[in-house]
Amino acid sequence: MEHGGPKAPKDAKWSPRSRRRAAPVPLALVVAVILSYNLFKPGDTRIVIGMSVLQNIRQLVIERRYYLSAHAEEEMWADELERPDIERCILRGRIEKRMSEDIRGTLYRIEGPARDDRLIHVLCRFHETKDLLIITVYALEVR
Repeated sequence: MEHGGPKAPKDAKWSPRSRRRAAPVPLALVVAVILSYNLFKPGDTRIVIGMSVLQNIRQLVIERRYYLSAHAEEEMWADELERPDIERCILRGRIEKRMSEDIRGTLYRIEGPARDDRLIHVLCRFHETKDLLIITVYALEVR
């Protein structure tokens, strides 16, 4: 004698649709998770659903909505870099590291090529004014 529940007919076939579907995730939960990672602040208009952090950073660079700190300008001068080098790094590079320990927000280190194909790092964060603040820039290779 076999134990268990009712058996499916022998001619029944398994299909992916016969599996139980997971409940949809509420939007409020998705927003809570994003806010818990300190990626964005409430009321932030730069949040675009479906865009990654790197895509948002790139969009701000394309729109020229970024600022260079005095330290970044000094480092650019020392490494013979200009704004087009920074823009190229962000538009063609990748986020190498996320640093979220700072209370001012997550800091992103982007690695990418300058116009002369030297690898450079750009450290930036989203500013309270919903723009991008470039904190420092440095070349990984000496000319």
